[in-house]
Amino acid sequence: MNKIFSIESKFVQFLATVFNLVILNFLWIITSVPIITIGASTTAMYSVAFKYADGTDDAVIKPFFKAFISNFKQSTLIWLPMCLVSALLVIDAYYLLGHANDGATPFLWIPFFVVLLVLMVTTAHVFPQIARYNVDTRTALHNTLLMSLLHLFSTVSVVALNALPWILMALLPEIVAYTGIFWVMFGASAIAYFNARLLLKMYKKHEPDPEEDGEEQ
Repeated sequence: MNKIFSIESKFVQFLATVFNLVILNFLWIITSVPIITIGASTTAMYSVAFKYADGTDDAVIKPFFKAFISNFKQSTLIWLPMCLVSALLVIDAYYLLGHANDGATPFLWIPFFVVLLVLMVTTAHVFPQIARYNVDTRTALHNTLLMSLLHLFSTVSVVALNALPWILMALLPEIVAYTGIFWVMFGASAIAYFNARLLLKMYKKHEPDPEEDGEEQ
């Protein structure tokens, strides 16, 4: 029994992870309320998720706000056009669904899904890129394209995790209603955490080996 509640036990570590994800999700929600700050809050969430998934730091509140403030301008300037595109896609979807019987409607869905796919792939990489590295916007977007092409399966997995709540909401709204407390407590942060684990494996393949850097110095 004592081993179960030991600080080093897997059970206690699991509880600590859940607790930290709840805090992280709460921070993400309150800093996303203005909507225009979602880019900065998402970058901050990934900044914490990367450190937590990598085992380099288990703090949440202080690193979250540090990343939120330091990346606010860059992340917001990226998010605003993405937010506008998202709004246009919603309007477009309502229009197409309302004109489902029109002959041209099936063809109009093609550019809709192309733009949606580009938006989702960008979301999957650009904010994590800013969170993980000190890069300018052009480099972050370039790396987004590069990583999505070099690691297609992992990118699809991240996109699928990001899309999961929306798919459930559209296809199985009753499940979302029953599990609403889950999404409020740690829905976004849990997705970010699992995404961070996937992205870390991807990114580390392109990061210099610390031992090699030490030998060069």
